[in-house]
Amino acid sequence: MIIPIYKSIQFHQKFLIERSLPSKGKIMSVEGTNINPWDRLGFCRTSNKEIIIPKDYKIQKKFFGKNFVKSGELIGRKKNNYLFSTFDGFIQNRGPVNVVISYPQDVFKVSGVFGKVVNVASSNSVLIETSGYELKFVATSTSSTEGQIVVLPNPSEILQVEFLNKYVKEGIGSIIYIGDYLRLEVLNKAIEIGCSGVICGSCDREVLNYAKENNFFVGLLSGFGRIPTHSKTYSLLKSKDRQFGIVQEESNSIFISVNGEDLTEVSFELNTQSFLNTSKGLNVIVIDYPFYGWEGEVVEISDTEILVRLVANGEVIKTNIFGIIALP
Repeated sequence: MIIPIYKSIQFHQKFLIERSLPSKGKIMSVEGTNINPWDRLGFCRTSNKEIIIPKDYKIQKKFFGKNFVKSGELIGRKKNNYLFSTFDGFIQNRGPVNVVISYPQDVFKVSGVFGKVVNVASSNSVLIETSGYELKFVATSTSSTEGQIVVLPNPSEILQVEFLNKYVKEGIGSIIYIGDYLRLEVLNKAIEIGCSGVICGSCDREVLNYAKENNFFVGLLSGFGRIPTHSKTYSLLKSKDRQFGIVQEESNSIFISVNGEDLTEVSFELNTQSFLNTSKGLNVIVIDYPFYGWEGEVVEISDTEILVRLVANGEVIKTNIFGIIALP
């Protein structure tokens, strides 16, 4: 029996990525040079910091008719949750939400990848040839973000906020992997800290919609509901902890670059197959309700049914050839 392969992770030996300045500025990179993720490509004058004020936070009355905000000043609150500004700036309305924006200053754009500059646009962007992993999302709230990836040690749901508090300094401007399931309380904390985005296994649709309303990036790796992150996906993220990740416009994926010198250590095979024979021990994703999106291992095969042991809890479930797809 043949089943399709679910390719949530792809490795690209040659990948072209465009890195653009937020606005017109000056490019310092030279065509043909090799670069590292933290190398500066150029700079422009723009506001490089912002804090999204969640829709359900009440803004302090003193800001009505006045938009100047000082660093450390209380902006708004929701019950016992307080939102403070971490910089001097001003409040600006952006559609459904208000945003605190820093005053314009010279902002440098880093490459975010290992690679080689292959083309330069004089005042706006750089085209880079690189290698790396592309990790697909099932759904996202916004189209793009970037930052250092910080992988929390898959905490239980009740400890997620505590872990965010512990990593608060690293969280500013970072993309946080929060765990298997994202709660609204944790999302609000990530917005309050100033994270660039959150990656998780799953969340409720209401949580993703809330992120959309607040123009904050959330990327789902497994689906809606309570679906654990697949083991290979978590292993890859954990191995890339503190490395730079880029979510490009309309890509629905995050790209993580690999140093050319480390290509011999790539652990994921470049599998070009689209189908696999079903066999005992095969890792699969269940696409049959009520376990849609769960990872498992085939333990028994008959003419009419397939038994799969779920990785998350060890439960053995019955399905059929149409209820699973293979993990490479």
